[in-house]
Amino acid sequence: MAKKFVVTSAKFLRKIREIEEKEAALEKRLLEIQNCRWAEIKFDDEKTCDEHSRREALEGEIVAIKVQKEEIEQTLLGPLRTHLSKVNGKANAHVLRANDIVEVAEQGERILEDRGVSKKNRIGTEIEFRRAGKKANATYARKAGPQNTTFIRLVRVADGWRLVEAVRQIVWCNQKEHREYFVSSNAKDDIVRKALDAFSLHRSV
Repeated sequence: MAKKFVVTSAKFLRKIREIEEKEAALEKRLLEIQNCRWAEIKFDDEKTCDEHSRREALEGEIVAIKVQKEEIEQTLLGPLRTHLSKVNGKANAHVLRANDIVEVAEQGERILEDRGVSKKNRIGTEIEFRRAGKKANATYARKAGPQNTTFIRLVRVADGWRLVEAVRQIVWCNQKEHREYFVSSNAKDDIVRKALDAFSLHRSV
């Protein structure tokens, strides 16, 4: 079985959201301190020192939180980045990076949710994706050579998406994007049910 690389993980994303919320709260408090009117503290050296100390402490906390967030993201996406660098080799203009693949997975998740597929029935869904070729006029397209790009296959597991295949492919100017979803029969039933929600059988006259 092909090795699976983490693309999204509910466990890691929860941690990142918690850190981002804490970071936003600290930055809001820092902004409040920075916006204190000078008239309120200019005659009070003790208060001035206190505000300065609090600001420095908050700035230190924010830096520490940013480092913590980067470490979590590296733990999550580090192996994926390493694998993609091997797949893509020296090509860099039109290939997929880790963040691109995360975006493909998140788009797939939104589509399944919008189509009414339950979280349970999303498991096993596969996505194939390859970027479109560069847009060009017909004259240029006829003369242009192929570009290196990345073909990927993702699979939905219990807590997120995993990369199960990544290979280098070529794509020509104006070639269409390839994006295809493969779902289970249960997921298909969810999609049909959602699509027919607004419809009823015609009443006979």
